[in-house]
Amino acid sequence: MACSRGDKREVFKAEGGGQLMSRGAQTFKQGDVTKAVKGAVNAGLEVQRVEIDQAGKIVVFAGKVDIANTENETRVNAGEWKDEQ
Repeated sequence: MACSRGDKREVFKAEGGGQLMSRGAQTFKQGDVTKAVKGAVNAGLEVQRVEIDQAGKIVVFAGKVDIANTENETRVNAGEWKDEQ
């Protein structure tokens, strides 16, 4: 059974929740990231990674990928992200 938006709010309140919060303003779209990466590739760069900050600033890092360093960095970044949650 599909719930209308009002029904979801009533269920949320009944479960002890307060008001529903919005996700906030959308700072970037998937198409923005795609354009940035494609632009870097078209310029002859080898994309290493992409970072997006909370303001929506997209930074494309280019260069050779070091597999050993990438795996270690991924574990460190995952820990930092988990700590922020």
